Amino acid sequence: HSEVKKSKSPLRARDNVRVLICIDSQCHRYTSLEMIVGLESNSKIFTVYVHGLLELQVGQYTSMFVDNGAGASITIQNGSDFMGMLLGV
Repeated sequence: HSEVKKSKSPLRARDNVRVLICIDSQCHRYTSLEMIVGLESNSKIFTVYVHGLLELQVGQYTSMFVDNGAGASITIQNGSDFMGMLLGV
């Protein structure tokens, strides 16, 4: 969950938050998962769900990036979750 801090002006339709889950912190080199959420509703608290499959090789890891394209600062709330599932072959 994320919280939008007070801004001097209302949020616009182009204000958004982008969340990426990437392999080895290299979002452009490997397949990554991405979700973009618009903030035009001016809701103070919102949730971003990112889902999909990433195929990791031995020794690889995942990273999560939050890109704030909004006109206000955001805070990732305490207790927010990141969950993954390991499927073996």
